[in-house]
Parts: sequence; structure tokens; C-alpha cells
Amino acid sequence: DFYEGFHIQSISAILFIYLGCITNAITFGGLLGDATENYQGVMESFLGTAMAGSVFCLLAGQPLIILSSTGPILIFEKLLYDFSRCLILVATDASFIIKYILRFTEESSPLSLASSSSMMLSKKMIVAFKYYPINSDFKRTM
Repeated sequence: DFYEGFHIQSISAILFIYLGCITNAITFGGLLGDATENYQGVMESFLGTAMAGSVFCLLAGQPLIILSSTGPILIFEKLLYDFSRCLILVATDASFIIKYILRFTEESSPLSLASSSSMMLSKKMIVAFKYYPINSDFKRTM
């Protein structure tokens, strides 16, 4: 199997998967760095992807699979980071309130993902407008 890995078609597939993994790690690593105040960023995401991918490829027998961060994982880690910073919710067992909000347990996950991603995008837009404000005095000339 290792001999076949050095075939030109295998090498091109390996490079394609590598570039697919590295772009995901860089993109979601940057967003994760913003979400966790740079406690976990691009380098940590890239290192985690490399380690998990190496172990998976050697032990699972499927070397051409993309293992890296995705949107739901980013949102989950952002929520986990935010919840771990607020120990009052854990100490008071405030998670019991969720039963009054939703009827079904299956609805809580999509609701939390949608609300947290909306809040993250809104915060990003507010920060972007602070850096690049809208010029209301702009006069178009022809």
C-alpha cells in the first residue's frame, strides 16, 4: 500500500486533500481565534488537524478523507468557551431553564447553533462598521 502511495495519481490526490485540509484549518482557525480570544487559533487548528489526520489515516485505512474544522465545530467550541467562562451558570444549574423554552430536545441544538452564529456574525459586522464607517457625506461626481 505504501508503494502505491508514490504513484503520480496518488500524489496529486494527496496534494489536493492536503490543500483542502490546510485551507479549512486556516479559515476556521482564524475564526476560532477571534471566538476564543486567540486561545485557540490557526496554528492550534492546523496542528490538531495534522495530528488527527495522521492517526486516522494510519489506523482507519482511509487516507483520503478530510479531517478539519467545520462551521458547527466552530460554533460548538465558541459556545463551550463562552460557557466555561461563566461559572455562575454551572454553579446555579441554570441549564434547567431550557425545558421552559423548547418542547423537544432535538430543537435545542439547531436553535443554539442558529442564534450563536447570528450573534457572531452581528458582532463581526459591528466591528467592521467601526473600522470602516459608512461615509454619509459622499457626493458622487460624473
